[in-house]
Amino acid sequence: MKKKTIICVMLLVLLAAAIVGVIVVKNHSVSDSKPQSYSSLEEANEAADFGLNGSDRLCGYPATDYEAASNTVKITYADAGFISKTLGEANNVSVGEKYSETAEQTIEDRTVTFKGNEEKVYIAEWTENGFSYTISVTDGVDFDEMIEYVKATR
Repeated sequence: MKKKTIICVMLLVLLAAAIVGVIVVKNHSVSDSKPQSYSSLEEANEAADFGLNGSDRLCGYPATDYEAASNTVKITYADAGFISKTLGEANNVSVGEKYSETAEQTIEDRTVTFKGNEEKVYIAEWTENGFSYTISVTDGVDFDEMIEYVKATR
């Protein structure tokens, strides 16, 4: 009888440890609605359970912040702009913006939409393998520079 009691107590302790482990793991993951900042891209990618690779610099600025939620990863480059990868269809950051020029071009098997004004590109957006990607630059860049950012983003 004592052996059965000891075994039951041990099983209850193991069950409690497993529950605590699940709670710790769930608290470590990020929520859908509130992105959290991370000190590195690797940490942000791990938190989102998928990866984003982007340019080391955007318009000459290094990355200054990495954010993640369970459905998105975003790299911010000071006030120069950002690169993001989101689970699902395009997030259309340019909604409400007025761009006089819109062009679509295939870059390495990706159909990319470019939006801009007066020969400067401000937005590049595309969807690939169930993810939407956005590159947004504050002051605009020439078309060739934006293409290089697109090629560096996965």
